[in-house]
Amino acid sequence: MITVSIIVPVFNVEKYLSECLESIISYADRNMEIICIDDGSTDRSYEIILQYQKRYPDLIRCMKHECNKGLSEARNTGLKYARGKYVWFVDSDDMLMGENPISFLYVIAENYNTDIVFFDMEKFEDDMPCEYSKNAQDVSLDNAHILSGRELFRESINENRIKCESCRQFFRKDFLINNHLEFVPGLLHEDNVFWIQCCMKAERILNLNCKFYRYRQRPGSICHVMSPKRVQSVFVIFMEIYMTWKQNYASLTEQENQAFAKYMNRFFDTWQLYREYDEGNELLNWLDAPTGEIYNIVNCCKSRWLKIEEKELEILRKQKQIIVFGAGVAAKSMIRYLCNQHIKIEAVGVTNTDGNPAFLSNIPVKPIEQLTEYRETAMIVIGVTNRYGKGIYEQLGKLGFQHIMELETL
Repeated sequence: MITVSIIVPVFNVEKYLSECLESIISYADRNMEIICIDDGSTDRSYEIILQYQKRYPDLIRCMKHECNKGLSEARNTGLKYARGKYVWFVDSDDMLMGENPISFLYVIAENYNTDIVFFDMEKFEDDMPCEYSKNAQDVSLDNAHILSGRELFRESINENRIKCESCRQFFRKDFLINNHLEFVPGLLHEDNVFWIQCCMKAERILNLNCKFYRYRQRPGSICHVMSPKRVQSVFVIFMEIYMTWKQNYASLTEQENQAFAKYMNRFFDTWQLYREYDEGNELLNWLDAPTGEIYNIVNCCKSRWLKIEEKELEILRKQKQIIVFGAGVAAKSMIRYLCNQHIKIEAVGVTNTDGNPAFLSNIPVKPIEQLTEYRETAMIVIGVTNRYGKGIYEQLGKLGFQHIMELETL
């Protein structure tokens, strides 16, 4: 009986492939299998797989795409032919780590009857030593408790601790197959969509605070290079997340709907930032979707990120000077909205300018202490999420600002 299938998509990684396979083989036993899918490599990657298959014929299975179809298709092929009760997707330039992660995760998944077990990873630069650790880790399960996928999604977004990478998830194969979960072909950053779709379906998830995976960071890899495909992928991810939310929103709690709004906002803002790299501005044609429909969807989502009443708009229209406090996601949404309402913004105030742009929508961004000349005349509009609004309100009051408005944001 095969208990665990390790699925390894391979494309032009001859430099790293042996290290990856050796790290997996060192933990393997006769109840496991390693499925390597060569995705049309043009280097020696396929030859290396065949060499390992010859050495370990009962452990390694080899499949080949005649042309490059992308990471998603390679993973889907591996999942289709996997025989294990559980599957683990391992990228071919990475490595496993820990005392015995495969057996450990299998036992945990069995004992807790999980759909997915999440765990942590250790990132390392490409030029760092590639030795992998087999040292035991302190893994405490005393406070371990099962979460639903939706609970994990909400907590991950609110705490900004998202573990969306598929390589840090140990899946029960039947959970994926029965829910028709697979990777969207042709995307970069495809894990963002797969993760959220899994969260909407999973009933039993365990989230471990221990490292079982070494993730190699390669600056020249396709996911780190700006390109039209990357711009397209970010927008398609936004659309996929929106469609997932639309299919589920009626059964979601208000907190879960807010988490979706934050997640969609992140990808929409990223796409807006990347748009200048879309050569020829061909994105909408590439999507093969009506322009009006796409922007209706965008506007529908944006209306969930900022709630502003007509009476508040009237107050703002009467102001001679307006300053928005904040330069994050909520503030950007607010600034766009107010600019579309032809309401002039004098400046954007922040606590610290480090990491913030010098301008937002051509509006100067300055430390709030440098804007105290406006404290008696300007209306300060707080542009942060509600959870932080109270502290900001008190901070502005101490600086002497007399007119402060706190809008409702998600």
